Amino acid sequence: MTNHTMFLFLFGFLLSSTARAERAENILILDETAVRNLQLESTVVFLEPFERTQTVLGRVEVLPERQSVLSSRVPGRIVSILVSEGQRVESGQALALLEPQAAQSERPPLELKAPADGRVVRMNLRLGATVDPGEVLMEISDTSRLRVVLQLPESLTARIPDAAQVRVKVPGLSSDLPVASIERFADHLDSAKGWLDAFLTVENADGRLRPGMRVEGEVILDRREDVLSVPREAVRGDTARPVVFVKDFELPHAFLRSPVVLGSRNESRVEILSGLFEGDEVITRGSYALSFTGSGSGPSLKEALDAAHGHEHNEDGSEIEPGHSSTRDDHDHSDTSPRPHRPWLLGYAAGVTLLCLILGDLLRRARRTI
Repeated sequence: MTNHTMFLFLFGFLLSSTARAERAENILILDETAVRNLQLESTVVFLEPFERTQTVLGRVEVLPERQSVLSSRVPGRIVSILVSEGQRVESGQALALLEPQAAQSERPPLELKAPADGRVVRMNLRLGATVDPGEVLMEISDTSRLRVVLQLPESLTARIPDAAQVRVKVPGLSSDLPVASIERFADHLDSAKGWLDAFLTVENADGRLRPGMRVEGEVILDRREDVLSVPREAVRGDTARPVVFVKDFELPHAFLRSPVVLGSRNESRVEILSGLFEGDEVITRGSYALSFTGSGSGPSLKEALDAAHGHEHNEDGSEIEPGHSSTRDDHDHSDTSPRPHRPWLLGYAAGVTLLCLILGDLLRRARRTI
């Protein structure tokens, strides 16, 4: 066997022993009742786009060019009101009837017609009230498109890219609005409040949005493709030693505490630099409770593997070598033959052997150069 082949064999054996030891140490096996009580939920990890975002607050306003008012060009008295506040109207639709002051009794009242499509948002007239020319009688707004004004902190303005995209969220609505782009910024910073207004337009054909609503905007600062990330609620532990719980690939109700290295964060997800693989299924809901369940309420790793595979295993989950038993009572205590090495001892021996091979190879190369 060549040195290279021996190196690969020992290195693979060492990795296998280490993986088994880590699995035995970090696995958490529950019974079916515990899993139901914890109400666990999970998600599969994939490579997907990852956005770094910043949350800001804002409000919904009517676009100035979509606001209009109803008024009269002549003085008179309101004799009929044909619509109510909140009602949608169309351009040219009669909204009220006015009896001019100088009109003869046989002339019909004048129709006051809507100047544009929209919704009546405010009414300033009453039956029998006299009105003057130019007096605002109704306010009409077309809310099929609205303006969102975001309040950007001064520290954020220098980091926002041109035409930055924003994901608008409205508390109380079941779904987010489509991603929109910032169209322009205010000319000056509000020095008293320390923010700069940014403006964008959103569609509102279904009328879910109302002027005056408060919103949250996630400003997308940058976007990267093919990033491994998990929901924020999946990460547990402290800042120095974060972990996630991964469903075991073969045992039911078994979960592995997997230490991870974290990268960037956004409002909902955390980038995973190492510790997970694509296709792993991580626990989201219930991960907090799992971190306090101790060693678990289910069978041991050996018992679970015995049931899954139909044959016995060692306590660390490894396969039993032919001619050996996993229990001490299955052999004659008078037997003086050496007992099988523990996995960590085998790993240690493999590591020492590997080091000796490397040193021997370096010495041979040194002699050749002399």
